[in-house]
Amino acid sequence: MPHHIDFIGHLCYFTKMATRLSNLEMLASCISFVASAMIGLDCFVVAFVYSFPIVGVIPATVFGLGGFLLNWYVYHKGGVEALSEVFKFDITLDIKTLVIELLSFFGAVFVGLFVYSAYIKLLTDFIWLSIYITSPFVIGMSISIGVGTYILNKVALKDLWDSSLNESTEDPNSLFATHPNLANMIFTVLKAVGLLVTIFMTKTFYTGGLSVFPTLMPLIMVGAVAFSIGEFVFNYDQSLSLLRDQKDILQAQNPFTFLIPLFVVLIASNALGNAFITLELKPIAIQLLPLSKLICGCLQSAITMTNSVSQLSMENLDKWRIDGESTIYGTISLGILSASYLIHPTCSLLYIVLLFRNESQPTGSGDFNNGTTEKGAIQSGSGHPPLVPSIGPQKPH
Repeated sequence: MPHHIDFIGHLCYFTKMATRLSNLEMLASCISFVASAMIGLDCFVVAFVYSFPIVGVIPATVFGLGGFLLNWYVYHKGGVEALSEVFKFDITLDIKTLVIELLSFFGAVFVGLFVYSAYIKLLTDFIWLSIYITSPFVIGMSISIGVGTYILNKVALKDLWDSSLNESTEDPNSLFATHPNLANMIFTVLKAVGLLVTIFMTKTFYTGGLSVFPTLMPLIMVGAVAFSIGEFVFNYDQSLSLLRDQKDILQAQNPFTFLIPLFVVLIASNALGNAFITLELKPIAIQLLPLSKLICGCLQSAITMTNSVSQLSMENLDKWRIDGESTIYGTISLGILSASYLIHPTCSLLYIVLLFRNESQPTGSGDFNNGTTEKGAIQSGSGHPPLVPSIGPQKPH
């Protein structure tokens, strides 16, 4: 059977899988789809803001697009499970839960403040975007990525606390199973890379947040500590999972295998975008620290996204409770929200453009002087009678 026919068959199965989703899972999947798209947009803005002063608008747009699509996928694949747990309102009060909640919360606030500062930088460089990017929009988008960070860090911290990261792999073909010494050596290097990236990213986020909210320095400092812990644990988890777990997308029967070249391009563009974030808007220099930031930023981003993409399969989509119907509903919801938000600023922009064009056109022939006739009556250029009757000579304004 041709590969594209096999893919269509899997796609049809994907669209029918919704019958096994409960109403709660369907709602969670739709919300996760829309919220993950918003987080992806935040990632696009951050990558663009920190890239375009160095490489220009077009490469920065490419970097941002890779971050947008991949982060949309990464946040959505775990969103249904996370939201379903939130909807259950099952809260256990103990030391473990308290520590995880505090670290996740302050880390989320820290990221939210940084993203807010990125939007401020964007509006400073592109003032015309203020027609579309308003204060409520920036606040909402900052909150959305804060919530996403809260969920990811909470899951990573919970896994570490439960020692699930140290469990042996079930994949007999993994590097840990076939070459344990080499795997341990590589994992040691990746842990060092994850630590360096955590330090670099924390410094960038701290500087960005503090530049807009200097009065919140104590909160930002606490958030920086919480974020660094959660970020390192997350990087640790991703590196270990990449070396340990099965690569589902490489399986012969996986219908998504043909997308691997596209994923490679997206992963590379996103990795470059993350590398430029670590530079903190400073130019590239052939020096140890800038090159270390670029290399570590690229490598850790590539590890994280490669690990996430390698998990893509029909079985995992079923496990993540993502199906065709919920995706269609999510797409429709996202389209309605986007259209509802964009229609007013778009109409305002068109009105400004038309007004500017009308003002730039001549208002009449040379017989008119400042829009008045010899008797001082105001007339239009079309030859219609005066709109206001003449009451004598008019003073020039």
